Amino acid sequence: MIIRDATISDKDFIIKGNKLIDEVSGVTRPSLLAENFEKDLFCEKPKFNCFVIEEDNQPVAYCIYSYVYWSDDGLGIYISNIFVTPEYRRRGYLKVIINHIKNNNPEAKFLTAFVGKENKIMQQAIESLGATQTNLYTYEMKC
Repeated sequence: MIIRDATISDKDFIIKGNKLIDEVSGVTRPSLLAENFEKDLFCEKPKFNCFVIEEDNQPVAYCIYSYVYWSDDGLGIYISNIFVTPEYRRRGYLKVIINHIKNNNPEAKFLTAFVGKENKIMQQAIESLGATQTNLYTYEMKC
């Protein structure tokens, strides 16, 4: 297993994974990830972080995350996207991803993730690692 930063050559794998996550989650709006991938990740000040897990020189999982600051809790990490290819699921990759984020961001006080209401697989998986559903509602406004 190799964990490495995402490269341009990972774009198709990541875009495909994002599309599958959206389908499972019931997301119907178009994703801007494909359009913004290069300019938002490979710029002077990247808008997000992304790493890939490889097995046998093939990408099998990835995670997209960024930093947030909540006045009550301090610095945190917002996990935007975690994808593990179906044939590699139930092998502990989610735990590897979470531990990688924690180990590489010791200043973070919490991790948070939005999980689609219909994405029962991810809800169960993340709860199995000790995450709890909060009583916060998510609201969104376009700028």
